Amino acid sequence: MGISLRPHQLEAIRDIDSQITSGSRAVCCVLPTGAGKSLTLAYYAKQARERHEICVVFAHRDVLISQLSEALCKMGVPHSFICSDKARRDITNNNRNLFGDSFYDEFSPVVVSSTPTFNARISAGKIPLEFLVRVKWWLQDETHHLTQGTSWHNCIQPMINAQGIGFTATPIRGDKKGLGLHADGVMTSMSVTTNMFTLIKKSMLTPYKIYSTGTFDPSSVNVTTGGDYNQRKLVIGVNKREIIGDAVSHYMHLAPMKPAITFCVNIEHAIAVAKQFNDAGIASIAISSKSDLNVRQQAMEDFRSGRIINLVNVDLLGEGYDCPAVTVVIMLRPTQSYSLFKQQFGRMLRPSENKSYGILLDHVGNTKYFMERFGLLAPHDDPEWTLDRLETRKKRDDDDESNKLVETMTCPECQCFGVVKPVGYVDDGSHALVFVNGVCPDCGHVETPEENERRIRELKIKEGELIELSFDVIDSLIQQRNENLRPVSEFSHTVRGSSFEHAAKNQFANRQHALNILRHWIQEWCLQHGRDTGLSPSLVQLDFERQFKVNIFKAQASSGTQMNEITARIQGDIQQRRIA
Repeated sequence: MGISLRPHQLEAIRDIDSQITSGSRAVCCVLPTGAGKSLTLAYYAKQARERHEICVVFAHRDVLISQLSEALCKMGVPHSFICSDKARRDITNNNRNLFGDSFYDEFSPVVVSSTPTFNARISAGKIPLEFLVRVKWWLQDETHHLTQGTSWHNCIQPMINAQGIGFTATPIRGDKKGLGLHADGVMTSMSVTTNMFTLIKKSMLTPYKIYSTGTFDPSSVNVTTGGDYNQRKLVIGVNKREIIGDAVSHYMHLAPMKPAITFCVNIEHAIAVAKQFNDAGIASIAISSKSDLNVRQQAMEDFRSGRIINLVNVDLLGEGYDCPAVTVVIMLRPTQSYSLFKQQFGRMLRPSENKSYGILLDHVGNTKYFMERFGLLAPHDDPEWTLDRLETRKKRDDDDESNKLVETMTCPECQCFGVVKPVGYVDDGSHALVFVNGVCPDCGHVETPEENERRIRELKIKEGELIELSFDVIDSLIQQRNENLRPVSEFSHTVRGSSFEHAAKNQFANRQHALNILRHWIQEWCLQHGRDTGLSPSLVQLDFERQFKVNIFKAQASSGTQMNEITARIQGDIQQRRIA
């Protein structure tokens, strides 16, 4: 039993070997979702066994041990386990069914365990220290979980003579901690040899379409210390009949009866979603990490055979699950975790027979959120990887073109999601869909002027980090402005006979004078900017706010001194434009 590695996996191995030769004690290998991280990991386990060196292979959760064991079987590597007897029996029986051999060898130097189990046994003194100091290699899947002081770190810390290789598609964490030894982790170097787009171009992954069929308002959901939404509060916002109904109807319209994985918030949510799909005649089952291993494996086998069409899951099939038949991913769980999003996104990209492209039905706006958060040109792109801590994104500079948001668009007719002529973007057929001149590449809908205005307005508000004022607030500001435009004689009646009458009349007259001058220069700036850009008055007003950091109505309701300062800034900007 054995398997041939692909060129990109061999390239990664060469780079890792080079870094180890150069003295790196812990290499973080970044390979995109679908690139075959588990087989690359299994290669190093095989090398260790051939050298009779003890190697511990870690899955970050108990439910993923069987998947790493399968990778070792494919590579022909006999291995042992540190897990419960029941889990070992279930895994080895499954291996016999899949490969005709359990590949279990209790004397093998290659040991497979989950982080929680291994950590618990170390704490209980059930793993001898003499074994730990003899370990030569630790290999860890989903290594973005490994930071100092965690249970993952507790597992490898006693292995004082071991070198390590960690594998991940996304070396980034929601809590912004860095994986480097110099930051919050243990990694001493990073290997990045390919990316998702390269694999799509080489047909190692499939092209894709995205349909953005909804958004999520996170205002009522707090973020935990781990950097993602509070699940108990999150489920209240998404476990609604109309949202679940939309998921079923959009699936039936856009990808009827194609093999799908649906990602939900919790078990209750998953059960409700599976019921709706089943009621619509789409064979579905809800599974989670709490499901018995036999139940999970039977569900996956039924899915592979076509008896189940939709695997509705909770925190189970994002990391480590490899089933090329998956054509559709349905996102019903909003997340702030880029790793979680990218893992889920990648489930639909494995090539398989009769699959020309994967389909993402994003009901919660995750794709748009992460493109804007990290300034990505396309959904398959990634931020620049680093072992450093993730710094909070700096406030956008309107003059910095590299910091502009990429324009995205969702077709109002078919909900196809894509990019709008981004800078440096080349559409070669493998890239994300591109909207050119407002024309949907999927259904041909032409963006109306009203739709264009609405889309550009939303982009400008986000780019300028502006808060759009409600109609009530705007009306109030206009009333304040109009109060300042009353004749002085009319204002005089309101203060006549008071001790401060004279001072108040002078102050009112000065503010009115400042307002009249400000209104003149606002009009001058808006007319010139409108001529230069061709934008509507509404969009010109947004650009005014981005340029001068004050809403156009608030400016006219400010104090006389503030209005004079704004006028001076407007005059200076107009002068610079004329010189340019």
